[in-house]
Amino acid sequence: MKKILLPLLALLLLAGGGAGAYFYMGKSEAATTADAAKEAKKAEGEAGKDESVYVQMAPIVLPIIDRNGISQTISMVVSLQVEGKAEADTVKEKLPRLADAFLSDMYGTLSTKAMMQSGVIKVSELKA
Repeated sequence: MKKILLPLLALLLLAGGGAGAYFYMGKSEAATTADAAKEAKKAEGEAGKDESVYVQMAPIVLPIIDRNGISQTISMVVSLQVEGKAEADTVKEKLPRLADAFLSDMYGTLSTKAMMQSGVIKVSELKA
């Protein structure tokens, strides 16, 4: 009788521990939040609202020239946030003109060192 009761008791304890761990652990808060975010995004998409689309420009390489020649070379990537795919298509059509405008403006601004402090670009003023 003891030979049957001891393994049965051990099995019952293991099953209880496993069930307790299952209910205690359950779904993590991160998984629940991620599921909720997916459902909200799905509901928003069904409502027909346009989502923000990011249009990434090709890297812009800009030499900074002073009296002694090229003192620095800056490479930057610009991403533009637009609403909806229609606006993204319009922006993509005008990317060459935008890149030229960025080059012209940045070349003039950075070459006069107006946006630089001790050789470091002041990004906060550059974004404004």
